[in-house]
Amino acid sequence: MAHLALIGSTWGCSGEALEHAELGAANGDRRDDDGDAARSSLEPLVTAIRVVNASAEVRSRYTPCTGSYTIGIRPAAVDSTPRSPTCTPIDCATLNPGEVLTPVIECSAVACAPSRVDLPPGAADADFDWDGRYLTLTKRNCYDPTTFEPGTPMLAHVCFGKPAAGDYDVQGYTCTDHPFAYGAALLEIELQ
Repeated sequence: MAHLALIGSTWGCSGEALEHAELGAANGDRRDDDGDAARSSLEPLVTAIRVVNASAEVRSRYTPCTGSYTIGIRPAAVDSTPRSPTCTPIDCATLNPGEVLTPVIECSAVACAPSRVDLPPGAADADFDWDGRYLTLTKRNCYDPTTFEPGTPMLAHVCFGKPAAGDYDVQGYTCTDHPFAYGAALLEIELQ
């Protein structure tokens, strides 16, 4: 079963996080002596994201074990979303200067029954308001909330498939990236 995680300031079951790419000029970050990204002074800009089933068939997605459904957001300059080195994302501001978190090899997962949401043709999935903060994974294995200049290219990562025979099964589950500009008030994603 695939897992979904918000790449922002809320996390799903998977514990995925984002590796910091060299985004310096794009978002005005500066580096401190530890090589971590220092917090951007820009105000975060919220984007409302709506997923609409524009196809003639039902589209389905998994639901997370904990929290609510979220959509993965990352800067277009970041190629992938590697696993988090810690079980719970830790804000760098909560660490002592120079403190480095030890990576955790195994994390306990929340046990839950499988679940699926079916989206009929023409229906919209639950709207999601992304808070405009991207959690940058630093060299200290902690996360620095980062904001960007308006217009910076971003990607919204959504995953859907079709309902399968079982009550909770999804077939043809695929993920796609949808570009938008940082600061856009609304991103509407149409599933085909």
